[in-house]
Amino acid sequence: MDIGTAVLTAACNGNIAFLQDVAKQSPKAFNIVDEDGITPTFLAAVTGNADCLELLLQHVPATAAYPNNRGITPAFGAAQEGKVVCVELIGKYAPKSFFVTNSNGVTPASIAAERGHHKCLKIIALYAPESLSVADKGNITPAYVAAQAGEIECLEIIGEVAPETFSIKINEEPYGSAAYEVALRGPTASLKLIVEKNPKAIMTTFHYGTTLAHAAVAGGQVENIDLLCKIEPRLFKMRMESGHTPLGIAVENKMLECIRVIRSHGITE
Repeated sequence: MDIGTAVLTAACNGNIAFLQDVAKQSPKAFNIVDEDGITPTFLAAVTGNADCLELLLQHVPATAAYPNNRGITPAFGAAQEGKVVCVELIGKYAPKSFFVTNSNGVTPASIAAERGHHKCLKIIALYAPESLSVADKGNITPAYVAAQAGEIECLEIIGEVAPETFSIKINEEPYGSAAYEVALRGPTASLKLIVEKNPKAIMTTFHYGTTLAHAAVAGGQVENIDLLCKIEPRLFKMRMESGHTPLGIAVENKMLECIRVIRSHGITE
């Protein structure tokens, strides 16, 4: 087995003793890249071999940002797999790697939020807070994917460093935002968090003139409807391009509980 292959194998298997010997005799071998674009740093990061990763980062920190042939960096891979200690080490030795995206423009923060790896996201927010505001090629932010996935702990972290992203609209139907997704899907605790951290998100309108209230009714989210009635009843007077108010949609679709809640707040057509 040649030295490059041996280093890759050791990083994958957690053979720290072998890597320590290589560090003394031939540290340049840590820069090896295989035919798939994979480095020892990548393998150590995604498998969670923290001791090996730290040794590699001490010698070749730039490799934390090297993408493989699929555009995945060690930083991205560690966040994707939820390898908390490895993400922490990358933050310590190579924080700029958190800004390197995959081929679709997705950041480590976004993949951590999508997978619900809130501990990883918290570390990224500490070392590279601006990366939580980075949108991918579809204008999809970490906030949006966290909202879609119902990951309230991730939304809480984003709310501390990038609350403005709660109202950013994506570039495809329904052209929604994190706020829209939470209004549509719940939970209400997430919607409450979003409107507290970013009040401007409340009155944002979306495709065909829909509002958060329209989304809440469409999703049958009774608790969200109740919350929105309390904090911004004007939403329920706003009409879509079709002329429908949120109550009108509820009436047309015989959504009795939604109708009851809206009318209990004195809101009529």
